[in-house]
Amino acid sequence: MIDHLADDVSARPTLADIIRATDMTRATAHAVLTQLCADGWTVRDDAGRFSLAPRFLARIRHAAGAQPLTSAARPVLTDLHRRIGLPVFLSERDGEFIQITEIAGDIGWATPGTRIPVTAPLCREYIAWAGGREQAEWLATAPPPSRNRLASLLAVIRERGYSVERLGPEATEVMATLRAVHLTDASQPVRRRLADLLMDLMNSDYRPEDLDGDVRALSVAAPVRTEADRTAQNRVSSSIVICPGTRVGGSALAALVEELQGAAAEIERALLR
Repeated sequence: MIDHLADDVSARPTLADIIRATDMTRATAHAVLTQLCADGWTVRDDAGRFSLAPRFLARIRHAAGAQPLTSAARPVLTDLHRRIGLPVFLSERDGEFIQITEIAGDIGWATPGTRIPVTAPLCREYIAWAGGREQAEWLATAPPPSRNRLASLLAVIRERGYSVERLGPEATEVMATLRAVHLTDASQPVRRRLADLLMDLMNSDYRPEDLDGDVRALSVAAPVRTEADRTAQNRVSSSIVICPGTRVGGSALAALVEELQGAAAEIERALLR
């Protein structure tokens, strides 16, 4: 239940929403929520919607501050946001999801705690550095006609060191919808259809020859390689992302990439201290 509430701290589900998401009986869910509210872990508003309590979230943030990656990234993200005037965030791999753990600025489709499924065409800055088996599993979630193009894009991203998410029509709305569907445990066919829609709206990444003029960029992402990642080789466990959400000129994009990779390197150096 706590996991469900933490997946999207802004969702504020009802008791019925929680029952559907957790498969608890109504009596059990009501009893658990009553105890969580009594303990100060959750709160219930006048409309009967539940959320994690501010005191509990403060404890979580305090605990997160003790995490080396989050502690190293927070001042870097804040400084980067101040310099470029665009929202930036840190994401971390959590099994079959990527979780946004720290944000500087305002991103309409995401908040700290937002989880994004590792499914094609998303999360390329992670998969580009993965092993062959993991790449094949990721590619298998894409429509068959798109797989060869996506495979070639993974090689491009790994070579140049960053990904550029195309900003297609209503892309942010589709991102929010895809996240919501995964949070409700939708069936695989539904997820596949949404992935197909993403392919149509975003067209994935840009090849080098596409970056000469202006580009419409939802986000620009680069891996943050921890010491454990470098030891494991075929692994990226976190990334730093800039979110232009608009058209960006070629020289401006190059400047953003330089800022992005500099920030990633700064976080990596901080982790080694």
